Amino acid sequence: MNTIRERFLDAVRTYPDKAAIEFQDAQDQWNTWTFSQLHAQAAKIASFLKESGVHKQDRVAVLLETTPYFASIYFGI
Repeated sequence: MNTIRERFLDAVRTYPDKAAIEFQDAQDQWNTWTFSQLHAQAAKIASFLKESGVHKQDRVAVLLETTPYFASIYFGI
């Protein structure tokens, strides 16, 4: 069974330099995050949560506006 996480990690391995997310910032500039950049951001989130005492199976609430950071937070959790 392929979970979203497994598919994401497969994309990171297979297409590390391909665009994962493209978005327009507050200054109307277009930005692109590659799969490897998105994975690195997710790893930082995961590290922060672990250092903060969050363990596997703990519940984590996410409340934020529509933002490209949601993907890195989602995969970091």
